[in-house]
Amino acid sequence: MVPACAVIDGMDVLDPGDGLPLLPAVRLVLHDRGQPLSSPAERFAAFLAEALTTTGGEPAGDEEG
Repeated sequence: MVPACAVIDGMDVLDPGDGLPLLPAVRLVLHDRGQPLSSPAERFAAFLAEALTTTGGEPAGDEEG
């Protein structure tokens, strides 16, 4: 299983028509240890938020817990 953005020519994308169930939604959380993120970590978080938004995900924002 790979994310949609990793599908390349020659790979088969299977769906319920192939007898497989849809995968459930997942929640992705970046833990910051209660400290400010480094510049690379901030860029990574921004990249993930953009990538997930453009592939159908919804960023959750700054939530605790």
